Amino acid sequence: MALGIGKYFKPAKLPIIPIVLLAVLATISIVPQTPFIITIVMLPIAFIGILLSLAWAGFRAVKGHNMDLLGAALSGSAAGLGSVIILSLILIVLMVLNLPAHAASAESNAEFMLIIATMIFSLAMAIPIAAIASIFAGAIMGLVGAFVAQMKK
Repeated sequence: MALGIGKYFKPAKLPIIPIVLLAVLATISIVPQTPFIITIVMLPIAFIGILLSLAWAGFRAVKGHNMDLLGAALSGSAAGLGSVIILSLILIVLMVLNLPAHAASAESNAEFMLIIATMIFSLAMAIPIAAIASIFAGAIMGLVGAFVAQMKK
């Protein structure tokens, strides 16, 4: 028997786009050269926007795809997980592109290898934690979106 998890990704495809864009903008806003006021304004906007996009996945699951509350929660989780996968790939690419700068700044091969080991360790820790957190946040916000969609019927 096939699980049919693909049907939960259908309502989650469109909400993944603003989640990724807001996360990238929030990341850019914490670069040291960015003015402090932009960071203060952008981070809460990105956080609220990401939560609303996760709720939008649940709303779309109920309204557009005729799913129940479980389907909405799974669609929110799918949106969260999909965005973490895309953002993790972006992070890996940025880390690889930054390796020549680290190689130039390292005073020895051992120091450069320590930098690479730290990058790998931080990826190995951050990606699963982000995936688990986004799955739970997506499920909760997907349910919120589903409740809103049911009240609008």
